[in-house]
Amino acid sequence: MFIFLSLPDMEKVYAFYEGNIQAYSQTVTELKRKIHLVGTLRLLLVAGLAISIWLFSPTGWATWSSVLGLFILPFIILMVIHTKLFEQRSYAGTMIRICEDELKGLNYDFSAFDGAPDKINPAHSFSLDLDLFGNHSLFQAINRTVTAYGRELLAGWLTTPLSTKEAIEIRQQAVAELAELADLRHHFRVIGSSHPGTTNDIQQLEKLAALLAIFSHWLWKIAIWLVPFLWILVIIGITNELLPPGAAILYLIISAGIANAKTKQINAMHNSVDKINKIFAGYARLMVIIEKNDFRAASLREIKQALITNGENASKAVKRLSGRLHKLDQRANMGAIILNIFYLRDTRTAMQLEEWNRLHSSHINQWVKALGKFDALSSIGTFAFNHPGYIYPAITSHYFKMEGKALGHPLLRRDQCVTNNITIEKAPGS
Repeated sequence: MFIFLSLPDMEKVYAFYEGNIQAYSQTVTELKRKIHLVGTLRLLLVAGLAISIWLFSPTGWATWSSVLGLFILPFIILMVIHTKLFEQRSYAGTMIRICEDELKGLNYDFSAFDGAPDKINPAHSFSLDLDLFGNHSLFQAINRTVTAYGRELLAGWLTTPLSTKEAIEIRQQAVAELAELADLRHHFRVIGSSHPGTTNDIQQLEKLAALLAIFSHWLWKIAIWLVPFLWILVIIGITNELLPPGAAILYLIISAGIANAKTKQINAMHNSVDKINKIFAGYARLMVIIEKNDFRAASLREIKQALITNGENASKAVKRLSGRLHKLDQRANMGAIILNIFYLRDTRTAMQLEEWNRLHSSHINQWVKALGKFDALSSIGTFAFNHPGYIYPAITSHYFKMEGKALGHPLLRRDQCVTNNITIEKAPGS
Protein backbone atom coordinates (compact mmCIF):
# COMPACT_ATOMS: atom_id res chain seq x y z
CA MET A 1 0.00 0.00 0.00
CA PHE A 2 1.48 3.36 -1.02
CA ILE A 3 0.46 6.92 -0.19
CA PHE A 4 1.94 9.37 -2.67
CA LEU A 5 4.21 12.19 -1.66
CA SER A 6 3.57 15.80 -0.95
CA LEU A 7 5.92 18.22 -2.72
CA PRO A 8 7.73 19.42 0.46
CA ASP A 9 8.70 15.80 1.28
CA MET A 10 10.20 15.33 -2.16
CA GLU A 11 12.05 18.63 -1.96
CA LYS A 12 13.89 17.36 1.13
CA VAL A 13 14.96 14.20 -0.70
CA TYR A 14 16.16 16.14 -3.73
CA ALA A 15 17.97 18.60 -1.46
CA PHE A 16 19.79 15.74 0.31
CA TYR A 17 21.29 14.36 -2.90
CA GLU A 18 22.00 17.75 -4.42
CA GLY A 19 23.73 18.84 -1.20
CA ASN A 20 25.88 15.71 -1.23
CA ILE A 21 26.85 16.28 -4.86
CA GLN A 22 27.86 19.85 -4.11
CA ALA A 23 29.84 18.94 -0.98
CA TYR A 24 31.69 16.04 -2.59
CA SER A 25 32.35 18.02 -5.77
CA GLN A 26 34.14 20.60 -3.62
CA THR A 27 36.04 17.76 -1.96
CA VAL A 28 37.13 16.42 -5.36
CA THR A 29 38.34 19.88 -6.40
CA GLU A 30 40.38 20.21 -3.21
CA LEU A 31 41.79 16.69 -3.55
CA LYS A 32 42.84 17.36 -7.14
CA ARG A 33 44.74 20.44 -5.92
CA LYS A 34 46.50 18.39 -3.23
CA ILE A 35 47.32 15.58 -5.67
CA HIS A 36 48.86 18.10 -8.07
CA LEU A 37 50.90 19.62 -5.23
CA VAL A 38 52.16 16.22 -4.07
CA GLY A 39 53.01 15.26 -7.65
CA THR A 40 54.99 18.48 -8.06
CA LEU A 41 56.92 17.85 -4.84
CA ARG A 42 57.76 14.33 -5.97
CA LEU A 43 59.06 15.69 -9.27
CA LEU A 44 61.20 18.22 -7.43
CA LEU A 45 62.61 15.48 -5.21
CA VAL A 46 63.56 13.41 -8.25
CA ALA A 47 65.22 16.45 -9.82
CA GLY A 48 67.02 17.22 -6.54
CA LEU A 49 68.21 13.62 -6.28
CA ALA A 50 69.60 13.71 -9.83
CA ILE A 51 71.49 16.96 -9.09
CA SER A 52 72.79 15.57 -5.78
CA ILE A 53 74.08 12.42 -7.46
CA TRP A 54 76.00 14.57 -9.91
CA LEU A 55 77.39 16.82 -7.16
CA PHE A 56 78.25 14.18 -4.56
CA SER A 57 79.24 11.22 -6.70
CA PRO A 58 82.99 11.93 -6.20
CA THR A 59 82.60 11.89 -2.40
CA GLY A 60 82.68 8.88 -0.15
CA TRP A 61 79.94 6.28 0.20
CA ALA A 62 78.84 7.57 3.62
CA THR A 63 78.11 11.06 2.27
CA TRP A 64 76.42 9.76 -0.87
CA SER A 65 74.16 7.34 1.08
CA SER A 66 73.14 10.13 3.49
CA VAL A 67 72.16 12.35 0.58
CA LEU A 68 70.29 9.46 -1.01
CA GLY A 69 68.33 8.81 2.20
CA LEU A 70 67.54 12.52 2.46
CA PHE A 71 65.60 12.31 -0.82
CA ILE A 72 64.30 8.73 -0.81
CA LEU A 73 62.48 8.88 2.55
CA PRO A 74 60.40 11.99 1.70
CA PHE A 75 59.68 10.49 -1.74
CA ILE A 76 58.26 7.32 -0.14
CA ILE A 77 56.17 9.38 2.28
CA LEU A 78 54.79 11.44 -0.60
CA MET A 79 53.95 8.22 -2.50
CA VAL A 80 51.90 7.00 0.47
CA ILE A 81 50.13 10.37 0.72
CA HIS A 82 49.53 10.35 -3.05
CA THR A 83 47.90 6.90 -2.86
CA LYS A 84 45.62 7.94 0.02
CA LEU A 85 44.57 11.11 -1.80
CA PHE A 86 43.70 9.07 -4.89
CA GLU A 87 41.60 6.71 -2.75
CA GLN A 88 39.78 9.67 -1.21
CA ARG A 89 39.14 11.16 -4.65
CA SER A 90 37.82 7.83 -5.90
CA TYR A 91 35.50 7.61 -2.88
CA ALA A 92 34.20 11.14 -3.44
CA GLY A 93 33.72 10.49 -7.17
CA THR A 94 31.75 7.31 -6.48
CA MET A 95 29.58 9.15 -3.95
CA ILE A 96 28.82 11.84 -6.55
CA ARG A 97 27.87 9.20 -9.12
CA ILE A 98 25.59 7.42 -6.63
CA CYS A 99 23.79 10.65 -5.73
CA GLU A 100 23.42 11.60 -9.40
CA ASP A 101 21.95 8.17 -10.13
CA GLU A 102 19.49 8.59 -7.25
CA LEU A 103 18.36 11.96 -8.62
CA LYS A 104 17.71 10.27 -11.97
CA GLY A 105 15.83 7.52 -10.16
CA LEU A 106 13.62 10.07 -8.42
CA ASN A 107 12.66 11.20 -11.93
CA TYR A 108 11.90 7.59 -12.93
CA ASP A 109 15.11 7.02 -14.87
CA PHE A 110 16.32 3.70 -13.43
CA SER A 111 18.82 2.93 -16.19
CA ALA A 112 21.77 3.16 -13.77
CA PHE A 113 20.41 0.25 -11.71
CA ASP A 114 20.34 -3.48 -12.34
CA GLY A 115 16.84 -4.70 -13.19
CA ALA A 116 17.85 -8.40 -13.06
CA PRO A 117 16.46 -9.36 -16.48
CA ASP A 118 17.85 -12.84 -15.85
CA LYS A 119 15.16 -13.27 -13.19
CA ILE A 120 12.27 -12.80 -15.61
CA ASN A 121 10.19 -15.98 -15.40
CA PRO A 122 6.99 -16.26 -17.45
CA ALA A 123 6.02 -19.34 -15.44
CA HIS A 124 5.93 -17.39 -12.17
CA SER A 125 2.42 -16.70 -10.91
CA PHE A 126 2.71 -12.90 -10.68
CA SER A 127 6.22 -11.81 -11.70
CA LEU A 128 5.28 -10.60 -15.19
CA ASP A 129 1.96 -9.06 -14.15
CA LEU A 130 3.65 -6.88 -11.50
CA ASP A 131 6.72 -5.98 -13.61
CA LEU A 132 9.05 -7.37 -10.96
CA PHE A 133 12.16 -7.68 -13.17
CA GLY A 134 13.71 -6.15 -16.26
CA ASN A 135 13.89 -2.57 -17.49
CA HIS A 136 11.73 -0.11 -15.58
CA SER A 137 10.73 -2.84 -13.14
CA LEU A 138 10.03 -2.80 -9.43
CA PHE A 139 13.32 -4.59 -8.76
CA GLN A 140 15.22 -1.98 -10.77
CA ALA A 141 13.53 0.80 -8.78
CA ILE A 142 14.49 -0.82 -5.47
CA ASN A 143 17.76 -2.60 -6.16
CA ARG A 144 20.91 -0.92 -4.82
CA THR A 145 22.71 -4.11 -3.82
CA VAL A 146 26.49 -4.37 -4.09
CA THR A 147 26.89 -8.06 -3.23
CA ALA A 148 25.92 -11.11 -5.26
CA TYR A 149 24.03 -12.71 -2.38
CA GLY A 150 22.22 -9.45 -1.59
CA ARG A 151 20.97 -9.29 -5.18
CA GLU A 152 19.77 -12.91 -5.07
CA LEU A 153 18.09 -12.39 -1.72
CA LEU A 154 16.28 -9.21 -2.75
CA ALA A 155 15.00 -10.90 -5.91
CA GLY A 156 13.80 -13.83 -3.80
CA TRP A 157 11.96 -11.52 -1.45
CA LEU A 158 9.95 -10.13 -4.37
CA THR A 159 9.07 -13.51 -5.89
CA THR A 160 8.41 -15.21 -2.53
CA PRO A 161 7.00 -12.52 -0.21
CA LEU A 162 6.62 -12.97 3.52
CA SER A 163 3.30 -14.36 4.68
CA THR A 164 3.23 -13.85 8.45
CA LYS A 165 2.50 -10.67 10.39
CA GLU A 166 5.50 -11.11 12.71
CA ALA A 167 8.03 -11.63 9.89
CA ILE A 168 6.71 -8.64 7.93
CA GLU A 169 6.87 -6.34 10.93
CA ILE A 170 10.42 -7.46 11.76
CA ARG A 171 11.53 -6.58 8.23
CA GLN A 172 9.62 -3.28 8.35
CA GLN A 173 11.50 -2.30 11.53
CA ALA A 174 14.86 -3.01 9.91
CA VAL A 175 13.97 -1.07 6.76
CA ALA A 176 12.62 1.88 8.76
CA GLU A 177 15.83 2.11 10.78
CA LEU A 178 18.07 1.88 7.71
CA ALA A 179 15.97 4.52 5.95
CA GLU A 180 17.08 6.93 8.69
CA LEU A 181 20.76 5.99 8.31
CA ALA A 182 21.41 7.64 4.95
CA ASP A 183 25.13 8.23 5.54
CA LEU A 184 25.69 4.62 6.58
CA ARG A 185 23.78 3.27 3.57
CA HIS A 186 25.68 5.45 1.12
CA HIS A 187 29.03 4.62 2.71
CA PHE A 188 28.12 0.93 2.38
CA ARG A 189 27.29 1.40 -1.31
CA VAL A 190 30.46 3.36 -2.07
CA ILE A 191 32.66 0.70 -0.47
CA GLY A 192 30.70 -2.07 -2.15
CA SER A 193 30.92 -0.33 -5.52
CA SER A 194 34.73 -0.28 -5.19
CA HIS A 195 34.65 -4.10 -5.16
CA PRO A 196 31.51 -4.96 -7.13
CA GLY A 197 30.26 -8.48 -6.65
CA THR A 198 29.41 -10.91 -9.43
CA THR A 199 27.09 -13.87 -9.69
CA ASN A 200 30.16 -16.15 -9.44
CA ASP A 201 31.19 -14.87 -5.98
CA ILE A 202 29.28 -17.52 -4.06
CA GLN A 203 30.76 -20.35 -6.16
CA GLN A 204 34.26 -18.91 -5.70
CA LEU A 205 33.84 -18.80 -1.92
CA GLU A 206 32.60 -22.39 -1.89
CA LYS A 207 35.95 -23.41 -3.43
CA LEU A 208 37.73 -22.21 -0.29
CA ALA A 209 35.62 -24.40 1.96
CA ALA A 210 36.30 -27.37 -0.34
CA LEU A 211 40.12 -27.13 -0.10
CA LEU A 212 41.83 -30.32 0.97
CA ALA A 213 44.60 -30.26 3.57
CA ILE A 214 47.97 -31.09 2.01
CA PHE A 215 50.22 -30.32 4.98
CA SER A 216 48.37 -32.18 7.73
CA HIS A 217 51.26 -34.57 8.49
CA TRP A 218 53.18 -33.73 11.66
CA LEU A 219 56.54 -33.84 9.82
CA TRP A 220 55.71 -30.61 8.00
CA LYS A 221 55.14 -28.84 11.31
CA ILE A 222 58.68 -29.82 12.26
CA ALA A 223 60.14 -29.02 8.84
CA ILE A 224 59.06 -25.36 8.80
CA TRP A 225 61.23 -24.79 11.89
CA LEU A 226 63.99 -27.33 11.28
CA VAL A 227 64.94 -26.06 7.79
CA PRO A 228 65.66 -22.43 8.83
CA PHE A 229 67.32 -23.63 12.06
CA LEU A 230 69.72 -25.84 10.10
CA TRP A 231 70.46 -22.92 7.78
CA ILE A 232 71.59 -20.92 10.80
CA LEU A 233 73.83 -23.80 11.89
CA VAL A 234 75.29 -24.13 8.37
CA ILE A 235 76.06 -20.41 8.17
CA ILE A 236 77.64 -20.40 11.64
CA GLY A 237 79.63 -23.53 10.80
CA ILE A 238 81.00 -22.10 7.55
CA THR A 239 81.72 -18.72 9.14
CA ASN A 240 83.75 -20.38 11.90
CA GLU A 241 85.40 -22.80 9.44
CA LEU A 242 83.72 -25.78 11.11
CA LEU A 243 82.09 -26.75 7.82
CA PRO A 244 83.41 -26.54 4.24
CA PRO A 245 81.76 -24.01 1.88
CA GLY A 246 80.38 -26.92 -0.10
CA ALA A 247 78.05 -27.70 2.82
CA ALA A 248 75.98 -24.63 1.90
CA ILE A 249 75.55 -25.88 -1.67
CA LEU A 250 74.57 -29.36 -0.47
CA TYR A 251 72.04 -27.98 2.02
CA LEU A 252 70.74 -25.53 -0.59
CA ILE A 253 69.84 -28.51 -2.80
CA ILE A 254 68.21 -30.33 0.14
CA SER A 255 66.18 -27.35 1.34
CA ALA A 256 65.12 -26.48 -2.21
CA GLY A 257 63.88 -30.03 -2.60
CA ILE A 258 61.89 -29.81 0.61
CA ALA A 259 60.52 -26.37 -0.27
CA ASN A 260 59.29 -27.54 -3.68
CA ALA A 261 58.10 -31.01 -2.68
CA LYS A 262 54.45 -29.88 -2.70
CA THR A 263 54.69 -27.24 -5.43
CA LYS A 264 52.12 -28.96 -7.63
CA GLN A 265 49.57 -29.12 -4.80
CA ILE A 266 50.26 -25.51 -3.74
CA ASN A 267 49.80 -24.36 -7.35
CA ALA A 268 46.47 -26.18 -7.45
CA MET A 269 45.46 -24.52 -4.17
CA HIS A 270 46.45 -21.11 -5.51
CA ASN A 271 44.54 -21.62 -8.74
CA SER A 272 41.44 -22.56 -6.75
CA VAL A 273 41.42 -19.46 -4.58
CA ASP A 274 43.22 -16.81 -6.63
CA LYS A 275 40.02 -14.80 -7.21
CA ILE A 276 38.78 -15.04 -3.63
CA ASN A 277 41.14 -12.38 -2.28
CA LYS A 278 39.45 -9.60 -4.27
CA ILE A 279 36.02 -10.78 -3.14
CA PHE A 280 36.99 -10.91 0.53
CA ALA A 281 38.87 -7.60 0.37
CA GLY A 282 35.59 -5.88 -0.45
CA TYR A 283 33.52 -7.99 1.94
CA ALA A 284 35.85 -7.25 4.86
CA ARG A 285 35.37 -3.49 4.45
CA LEU A 286 31.59 -3.94 4.28
CA MET A 287 31.65 -6.11 7.39
CA VAL A 288 33.49 -3.40 9.34
CA ILE A 289 30.69 -0.93 8.58
CA ILE A 290 28.13 -3.26 10.14
CA GLU A 291 30.37 -4.26 13.05
CA LYS A 292 31.05 -0.64 14.07
CA ASN A 293 27.38 0.35 14.28
CA ASP A 294 24.74 -0.35 16.89
CA PHE A 295 21.19 -1.06 15.75
CA ARG A 296 17.76 -1.04 17.34
CA ALA A 297 15.94 -3.40 14.96
CA ALA A 298 16.14 -7.07 15.96
CA SER A 299 16.91 -8.19 12.39
CA LEU A 300 19.88 -5.82 12.14
CA ARG A 301 21.20 -6.90 15.54
CA GLU A 302 21.03 -10.52 14.39
CA ILE A 303 23.03 -9.64 11.28
CA LYS A 304 25.70 -7.97 13.39
CA GLN A 305 25.80 -10.96 15.75
CA ALA A 306 26.18 -13.32 12.78
CA LEU A 307 29.44 -11.52 11.94
CA ILE A 308 30.95 -12.56 15.28
CA THR A 309 32.37 -16.07 15.55
CA ASN A 310 34.37 -17.44 18.47
CA GLY A 311 34.34 -13.96 20.01
CA GLU A 312 36.02 -12.37 16.97
CA ASN A 313 34.63 -10.06 14.32
CA ALA A 314 34.40 -11.67 10.90
CA SER A 315 36.23 -8.72 9.31
CA LYS A 316 39.38 -9.48 11.32
CA ALA A 317 39.31 -13.14 10.33
CA VAL A 318 38.76 -12.19 6.68
CA LYS A 319 41.65 -9.70 6.76
CA ARG A 320 43.93 -12.49 8.00
CA LEU A 321 42.74 -14.66 5.15
CA SER A 322 43.44 -11.84 2.68
CA GLY A 323 46.99 -11.67 4.02
CA ARG A 324 47.48 -15.41 3.43
CA LEU A 325 46.04 -15.20 -0.08
CA HIS A 326 48.19 -12.16 -0.88
CA LYS A 327 51.28 -14.15 0.07
CA LEU A 328 50.27 -16.87 -2.37
CA ASP A 329 49.80 -14.24 -5.08
CA GLN A 330 53.36 -12.97 -4.47
CA ARG A 331 55.06 -16.38 -4.37
CA ALA A 332 56.64 -15.95 -7.82
CA ASN A 333 58.61 -12.86 -6.74
CA MET A 334 62.38 -13.29 -6.40
CA GLY A 335 62.31 -12.39 -2.72
CA ALA A 336 59.55 -14.91 -2.07
CA ILE A 337 61.46 -17.61 -3.96
CA ILE A 338 64.55 -17.02 -1.83
CA LEU A 339 62.50 -17.02 1.39
CA ASN A 340 60.86 -20.25 0.29
CA ILE A 341 64.22 -22.01 0.14
CA PHE A 342 65.53 -20.63 3.43
CA TYR A 343 62.25 -20.35 5.37
CA LEU A 344 59.73 -22.64 3.55
CA ARG A 345 57.56 -19.58 2.90
CA ASP A 346 55.07 -21.32 0.59
CA THR A 347 54.66 -24.24 2.96
CA ARG A 348 54.04 -21.91 5.91
CA THR A 349 51.51 -19.89 3.93
CA ALA A 350 49.65 -22.98 2.77
CA MET A 351 49.59 -24.36 6.31
CA GLN A 352 48.27 -21.04 7.63
CA LEU A 353 45.57 -21.06 4.95
CA GLU A 354 44.63 -24.62 5.89
CA GLU A 355 44.45 -23.64 9.56
CA TRP A 356 42.25 -20.64 8.72
CA ASN A 357 40.05 -22.91 6.63
CA ARG A 358 39.75 -25.38 9.50
CA LEU A 359 38.67 -22.66 11.93
CA HIS A 360 36.44 -20.54 9.71
CA SER A 361 35.33 -22.32 6.52
CA SER A 362 32.09 -23.40 8.21
CA HIS A 363 31.31 -19.74 8.96
CA ILE A 364 31.81 -18.34 5.44
CA ASN A 365 28.25 -19.11 4.38
CA GLN A 366 26.92 -17.47 7.54
CA TRP A 367 28.98 -14.31 6.94
CA VAL A 368 28.00 -14.03 3.28
CA LYS A 369 24.31 -14.48 4.09
CA ALA A 370 24.45 -11.87 6.87
CA LEU A 371 26.20 -9.39 4.59
CA GLY A 372 23.75 -10.09 1.77
CA LYS A 373 20.76 -9.64 4.06
CA PHE A 374 22.04 -6.27 5.24
CA ASP A 375 22.68 -5.34 1.61
CA ALA A 376 19.11 -6.23 0.58
CA LEU A 377 17.58 -4.44 3.56
CA SER A 378 19.75 -1.41 2.83
CA SER A 379 18.37 -1.33 -0.72
CA ILE A 380 14.80 -1.24 0.55
CA GLY A 381 15.88 1.34 3.13
CA THR A 382 17.07 3.57 0.28
CA PHE A 383 13.72 3.11 -1.47
CA ALA A 384 11.91 4.10 1.72
CA PHE A 385 14.17 7.14 2.15
CA ASN A 386 13.50 8.22 -1.44
CA HIS A 387 9.73 7.96 -0.87
CA PRO A 388 9.04 9.44 2.58
CA GLY A 389 5.33 9.71 1.80
CA TYR A 390 4.97 5.96 1.36
CA ILE A 391 3.77 4.21 4.49
CA TYR A 392 4.55 0.91 6.19
CA PRO A 393 1.25 -0.98 5.97
CA ALA A 394 -0.34 -2.12 9.21
CA ILE A 395 -0.68 -5.90 9.02
CA THR A 396 -3.90 -7.53 10.20
CA SER A 397 -3.86 -10.62 12.39
CA HIS A 398 -6.45 -12.51 10.35
CA TYR A 399 -6.96 -13.53 6.73
CA PHE A 400 -8.32 -11.75 4.70
CA LYS A 401 -8.72 -7.97 4.78
CA MET A 402 -7.18 -5.22 2.67
CA GLU A 403 -7.81 -1.52 3.04
CA GLY A 404 -5.86 1.37 1.56
CA LYS A 405 -6.10 5.04 0.74
CA ALA A 406 -4.58 6.83 -2.24
CA LEU A 407 -3.07 3.64 -3.67
CA GLY A 408 -1.14 3.91 -6.90
CA HIS A 409 1.48 2.11 -8.99
CA PRO A 410 4.99 2.99 -7.70
CA LEU A 411 6.46 2.91 -11.22
CA LEU A 412 4.09 5.54 -12.63
CA ARG A 413 5.14 9.18 -12.39
CA ARG A 414 3.78 10.74 -9.22
CA ASP A 415 2.45 13.75 -11.11
CA GLN A 416 0.51 11.54 -13.55
CA CYS A 417 -0.56 8.54 -11.48
CA VAL A 418 -4.24 8.42 -10.56
CA THR A 419 -4.62 7.01 -7.03
CA ASN A 420 -7.59 5.18 -5.57
CA ASN A 421 -8.96 4.05 -2.25
CA ILE A 422 -9.68 0.36 -1.84
CA THR A 423 -11.42 -1.89 0.70
CA ILE A 424 -11.60 -5.67 0.41
CA GLU A 425 -13.24 -7.40 3.36
CA LYS A 426 -12.76 -11.01 2.25
CA ALA A 427 -10.52 -13.08 -0.01
CA PRO A 428 -11.37 -12.92 -3.71
CA GLY A 429 -13.46 -15.90 -4.76
CA SER A 430 -14.56 -16.74 -1.22
